[in-house]
Amino acid sequence: MIEKLKLEINEKLKKQTVSSRVLLDRLTLVDEFSRKSLQYQDSKYLPFYYYLSKFLPSKSLFHIGFDLALPSCCFIKGSDYIERILGFRRQKEKEEFYSPRLAISNLKNSKSKSKKLEIDFYQGNIIDRFLTEKLSRKFDLIIITEDEPDYIIREYLDVCWEHMNPNGFLVLDYLNTSNKLNLMFENFCKSKSRNYGIFETRYKTGIVEK
Repeated sequence: MIEKLKLEINEKLKKQTVSSRVLLDRLTLVDEFSRKSLQYQDSKYLPFYYYLSKFLPSKSLFHIGFDLALPSCCFIKGSDYIERILGFRRQKEKEEFYSPRLAISNLKNSKSKSKKLEIDFYQGNIIDRFLTEKLSRKFDLIIITEDEPDYIIREYLDVCWEHMNPNGFLVLDYLNTSNKLNLMFENFCKSKSRNYGIFETRYKTGIVEK
């Protein structure tokens, strides 16, 4: 499954079959200048999550690094199955905070009008009894789009693996930030005896199936 997914999506990334402009059209960004940034115009960044939705019939999604929920929105735009999403942001000191209202509004604008979407959000620590309660309903898909040190990402991976459904998928973005992070993800997958795929996105993305 991973190898097929890798071939299909990497091919779509090369062909650029959908643009970021179309995906972001109805979504709220911090300011309108953001739409013209290289990050948001890059056809190998947010469109990846749209392509991913075409191959994964996931009903539930846990998103770490929620912010404006743009990757989740792109996934939802292409999904016929998604019913439930939980967003998470790690509690930090002295940081710019995006109101979850913006993310929730973006998600509502992304979903099909004919389908209901259960949306929840939590900010705190990844090892937290309140979050653990929310994670008790396991997830088909978990995406991590937060640029953090490798030791924090490893903590995320351990928690996420525990709360994924069998045959669920775990997606880790920002792999190109350090060789150490790449090696940590590779070793994590090997420790679970799972193959993984690497996708040539803007920030390089890894996927592993439980």
